[in-house]
Amino acid sequence: VATEETTLTWAKPGIDLAATIYRPKSASKPLPVLIDVHGGAWGSGDRTGDRLYCAELAKSGIVVVSIDFRQSPAFKHPTSSADVAAAVRYVRLNAKSLNADPDRIGLIGSSSGAHLALLAALRPDVQQHKGTPILGPDGAYAPHDAISAAVNYVVAMWPVSDPAARYRYAKRANLTRLAEMTDLYFADEAIVTTNPEVSSVRDSDRILGILASKSRRAERGEDPIKEHLLLTRYCPTRVNRGDMLSVQDVQDIL
Repeated sequence: VATEETTLTWAKPGIDLAATIYRPKSASKPLPVLIDVHGGAWGSGDRTGDRLYCAELAKSGIVVVSIDFRQSPAFKHPTSSADVAAAVRYVRLNAKSLNADPDRIGLIGSSSGAHLALLAALRPDVQQHKGTPILGPDGAYAPHDAISAAVNYVVAMWPVSDPAARYRYAKRANLTRLAEMTDLYFADEAIVTTNPEVSSVRDSDRILGILASKSRRAERGEDPIKEHLLLTRYCPTRVNRGDMLSVQDVQDIL
């Protein structure tokens, strides 16, 4: 499938944020969308690092919007999350020109980018995820917070689903740079380890509800799945034990 790439300024929250849009050159109907959120410990890298897989995804018939967003050290949590949520609003607002299906929008990210994707997906329209001015069809930049930032799916590649756990590991393992990068974005250790808005899994009421009601462990009336096992490598033995969701469970949820 022949594809095309376009780079533009998608948001202006005091600085210009660029996005590269990868999409098939021709399509008979609006296409599903993936918004790409790059990794880099919340403070390094940009959208160009994911170019290879973004281009390949576009060849499969998906519109991919790979975004730059505000990062540390200049910006702190939850600024990056607000930008990720705004990117969903940007796609919905500009669905016609993007040839995008506004009812099939998802997020994809790796490492810290996957954390941001999960967090935005689980808390799309909370107040702290609003306020980023985005490009509209008229060429003007404004927040457009009335547009929903909800998504239909998330591809989370090796996600930092619990930053507190990863932060404590970095401390124990003397991974100084990793711990420092975490501090730079979350401002201090207390925010990382105690603020429920930081974790995309452990403190989400929606996820905890799923854990309490799904899996064979729940069917047997036993304690629900441990929170940290929700997002991990698939393992049939763990499914049989009731320690993680089966593929069918995930499909039912989606």
